[in-house]
Amino acid sequence: TPVSGARLSTQPQHHSPSGPAHRIMASVEEKLGEVLERVFRVSLTDGGASSGGALYLGELVQELVLEGAEPPLLVTADNLERILFARLSISTAALSGTALALDPEAAPLRWLLRSYARANAEARKTLSRDKEYAEALGAALAACFELCVSYCGLLLNPAMADMFPQPPAAATRGALQLYDEFTGPDGLPPGFIEEFAKRFDGEGLGDMIGPLIGELPKMMRGISPLGAF
Repeated sequence: TPVSGARLSTQPQHHSPSGPAHRIMASVEEKLGEVLERVFRVSLTDGGASSGGALYLGELVQELVLEGAEPPLLVTADNLERILFARLSISTAALSGTALALDPEAAPLRWLLRSYARANAEARKTLSRDKEYAEALGAALAACFELCVSYCGLLLNPAMADMFPQPPAAATRGALQLYDEFTGPDGLPPGFIEEFAKRFDGEGLGDMIGPLIGELPKMMRGISPLGAF
């Protein structure tokens, strides 16, 4: 079900009013929730956000509460795919009244690729002596990578092009969005294309990366073997 009750939140994240002492005692689930919010820039807590701002998925929260969940809700590995589905289902019109409408990550593919990159960054920077947390974080980030790859495939596969709403410019580019990201200022995240190729080998991979490969000769023709000379 498309989520229309979404809005951008830029206030500091608070899962509890208990202050700094509570953060020190934060559970593994709470710490993981904060990481996943940063990775995907989403929140299930009204007013909660990472430092970069997160999209509050209000209708999804209502659904979860009706199913028996008790707020404040956390982003977890268990509800992560549902959160991605809700975020991807938000129409361009629903985003038009938020700051995210002008954000490059309003385009679903860009959001998934940047989320993959943020998951990479979290994996590099996180060092913990807490074995339980370290293992849980590793599993959660592995799920992030897997979901980003899988849903990028849904967006890029011509046969699934209408599954999620996309801005008109992105929809027009189709699978060539992968080329746009490859040649853009951020490039593709390290490890992404390898995982993408493994995941979709024999499942329409040629249709998804063929347009990118077809454009590469044009890019190479603009590069002199002498460089700037």
